[in-house]
Amino acid sequence: MLATNGGDATRALTRARAAVVDVIETRFMIPYGPWHQDERLNHAGSFFDSAMNGLGWMGWRFLGATGLSGDDIEKLVEEAKSEVLDPKFRWRAPGWVVYGRKPAEGQVQ
Repeated sequence: MLATNGGDATRALTRARAAVVDVIETRFMIPYGPWHQDERLNHAGSFFDSAMNGLGWMGWRFLGATGLSGDDIEKLVEEAKSEVLDPKFRWRAPGWVVYGRKPAEGQVQ
């Protein structure tokens, strides 16, 4: 289970503890973009590059209700993309991986 914010991680951990044993929670910072030296985090960060392509849709979805024109929304989205993907900034987001194992038959949780 991968959760990207504290609330989701807490709920995921609660659900996991209800159904499995030996629950392990690992916390780490996910980089925005493929700049991290650790190969696994670099790979995870590369997904944010791809996610930036969906930022335009989210901009229209959320900013359209504010009354901004289409051109203003596009401009704001492009500015946000350029700031987040600018290599001189090293943005990070908290991440959690929560996992466990199914209890053996008759094992007390």
